[in-house]
Amino acid sequence: MSREIQRITVFELYKSRMKSADIVCKTGYKKQTVYDIVKSYKETSGTADRPRSGRPTTAALSENNQKVSCRIQRNCEQSMRKMAKELGISQGSV
Repeated sequence: MSREIQRITVFELYKSRMKSADIVCKTGYKKQTVYDIVKSYKETSGTADRPRSGRPTTAALSENNQKVSCRIQRNCEQSMRKMAKELGISQGSV
């Protein structure tokens, strides 16, 4: 079961004035999971994920993927180092 479905289930039961301990018994979710979801709901009043910390990923951008694919199709013998430098992305992203 996905985390989003878990959150929504716990939120709905919590909004219907069910206690956290009863939610654990009814759903079978771990106690800590239910308490964390209820705490998150009290702080944010929503079901959405919180923003994650850290540097955002750029390698997964479809724009970069398309650029690299085009380059490889045009000239498959070009070095990855040169391609990364020309595209302005890291060698690991190529």
